[in-house]
Amino acid sequence: MTDTTNKVADNTVSIEIDGRAVQAEKGSMIIEAADREGIKIPRFCYHKKLSIAANCRMCMVDVEKAPKPMPACATPVMDGMKVYTQSKRATDAQRNVMEFLLINHPLDCPICDQGGECELQDVSMGYGRDVSRYVDSKRVVKDENLGSLIATDMTRCILCTRCVRFLNEVAGTDELGGIGRGDKTNISTAVGNSVQSEMSGNIIDLCPVGALTNKPFRYKARAWELMATSAVSMHDGIGSNLYYHTRNGEILRTVPQDNDEVNEAWISDRDRYAIHGFKNTKNRLLYPMIKENGQWNELSWEDALATLVKQFKKFDGEEIALFTSNYASTEEYYLLKQLFDNLGSHDCEHRINITDFSEHDRLPRVDVKLAQVAKQKKVVIVGGNIRHEQPILNHKIRQAWLNGAEVSSFGPKSYGANYNLLHDFVGNQINWVKQLGSLAKSVAEISKQYPSGSLADWVKSQKTDEDINHLAKQLLKDGVNALFIVGQVSEAHPQANMIKALTAWLAQVTAGQVNELIAGSNTSGAFLAGLHSPGDIKQKSHSLNIIYQAEIQDFADQAAIKNALTNSDFSVAFNAYCDESLLSRVDLVFPIALLPEITGSLVSNYGERQVSMVAQKAPGLTKPGWRVLRVLGNLLGHSGFEYEDINDVMAKTVKFQSQDPVINQDCQVNDVEVKGLALFANHGIYDTDPLCRRSEPLQTSALATSDTVFVNPKDLISIGFNEGDLVTVEQEGRYAELTLAVTSSIAEGTAMVNMGRTSALNLNASELNVGIIGVQS
Repeated sequence: MTDTTNKVADNTVSIEIDGRAVQAEKGSMIIEAADREGIKIPRFCYHKKLSIAANCRMCMVDVEKAPKPMPACATPVMDGMKVYTQSKRATDAQRNVMEFLLINHPLDCPICDQGGECELQDVSMGYGRDVSRYVDSKRVVKDENLGSLIATDMTRCILCTRCVRFLNEVAGTDELGGIGRGDKTNISTAVGNSVQSEMSGNIIDLCPVGALTNKPFRYKARAWELMATSAVSMHDGIGSNLYYHTRNGEILRTVPQDNDEVNEAWISDRDRYAIHGFKNTKNRLLYPMIKENGQWNELSWEDALATLVKQFKKFDGEEIALFTSNYASTEEYYLLKQLFDNLGSHDCEHRINITDFSEHDRLPRVDVKLAQVAKQKKVVIVGGNIRHEQPILNHKIRQAWLNGAEVSSFGPKSYGANYNLLHDFVGNQINWVKQLGSLAKSVAEISKQYPSGSLADWVKSQKTDEDINHLAKQLLKDGVNALFIVGQVSEAHPQANMIKALTAWLAQVTAGQVNELIAGSNTSGAFLAGLHSPGDIKQKSHSLNIIYQAEIQDFADQAAIKNALTNSDFSVAFNAYCDESLLSRVDLVFPIALLPEITGSLVSNYGERQVSMVAQKAPGLTKPGWRVLRVLGNLLGHSGFEYEDINDVMAKTVKFQSQDPVINQDCQVNDVEVKGLALFANHGIYDTDPLCRRSEPLQTSALATSDTVFVNPKDLISIGFNEGDLVTVEQEGRYAELTLAVTSSIAEGTAMVNMGRTSALNLNASELNVGIIGVQS
């Protein structure tokens, strides 16, 4: 006890703020000590997650024995220091700074979107004058075009540089900077480009004035009209905490909710702007419908449920299959499993985004909690575009790199990371896996250990090179344990289980750890509910197929699911949205609410269970999925469906127990061969779910994908077409018409196609062999 006490005392100093004794950590700033004690000091440029700039000078305080007021954000605490935040010298300095900042600020508060939540407004109430002494013309700054997500009114800018520091330190993209000197200084892009970071929207929250605002939200509502609802993101496995701001039951914007263990103070643009997909009502289901003689007719809920019950009773349990997405609530998954168990069906699958079914489903292996990733000293990314798959995780990797970590990557594309890579091994979908095998061979030769079974023979057959050997030696260094991050490119790869087995063996031999990334926000919840079956159930013949909250674009093998639905006797969709590609292949549809429209729980990629609250009213006759499934169970006469409200179902799901994933290192070697170009089925950051796909701000942003097939410049001659030509990607007699583009970021022998788009619905990600031919007449 004595040692602990002394340790704490050695690391702290005693200071006094406004007569109150305060213990502060050595090296910390006055403003940090004051914030911990709840002592208010005004500020504009300071933010707890950004570096200290000390350029607004609003936080001036009176420090005893100092010759002049000092900025609290940049003045370290010292033992015995006495600080006064309310003395005449401190308040005079703060008032003078406030007057200086308002000299050129426009008086347009009534039309400013920041009105009601503006830090400049709040501070000026306490420190500003009621009448301005400035009579000259105010300066005017030209607005910047930063793209479809961020609106600018740069005349309002007070040059706090929060946006500049965020893009430099957190986003790592450096698009904004201070241009000019003196009164000509303004915040601008260097060459007039838009901001292209996947986390760019956070500069809106950081801006203390109305210079940077939410472009899609512009002039939609005032801050005091909005209600905040606590929620969890439905777009990736991070489980980012956020608030939906609603008016009259409609979500108008999304802002982050602070949680240092998950998303800190940030959210990705996907989390922020996907809600604008709700405004796209073109394919939104509003009432149950049935297809009769090729025509869709509206049904009452009673008749629609009665029709489905009749269909369930026509078929044996083994003739019924369920396919569900990974962005519904755990409660819906639990009731789906309960319903299909009672029906006698064992073909229930949530792994619609993968192509390798050689191993039974399991929870993702996660050895390192999200908050601890930033403390790693060595990171190896195995098949993943982390910036787009889990932007918050990528932020943690960048934090680790800033702290000295070495990062390496294996994959089919050079993704343009916002940190330097020690090694970036890029090959087509066959070769980059062989490069991973080469690393395993180098590690085995140095350590004198080999994998077991057929995997060992495959590893021994690989070739090594100087770069591979260098990385192997780095991984085997004493005291440096690498974190291997298996991304979603690996997860969806036809050799996924082999990649995971290789990674698990590498981690074991090098004393490393493994984190596996999953697609969707609630893949773990679907697994815990038991919605997985041995093998690929799409390859079986089913008389009745059920699609739950999934579109064709959500499947890895899009052509295969289209074929399965077409060949069944009857198909049903429980969805919020149904486009023509799905409507043409189902016979009955039920309008089901999406996550922001219900209350439900999700289990993140990192095993954390969180509850998201209902934020907006679902349109038309749309109902929460759990209610529909409960009634369906009652109509079928099944016991155990007597739930009064969502809390009764949550009482069941809260008992789900996580399981330790087991990776079989003696896996089957799946040595894929490709004769033509190797397909890389790329999934764009904004093509992941129905809301993102329908959000106009996201689909018109710089990171949106297009109906394009990309090849390496060296492949143009053998293909026989030029960049910009309309071509056909051919795969086993199926065709997709796309525009040909060229990029050196992918390896020679690769054809990269943006999946998740209607243009690619005839392709299967599991079949790597494709060709590029002329447009089919």
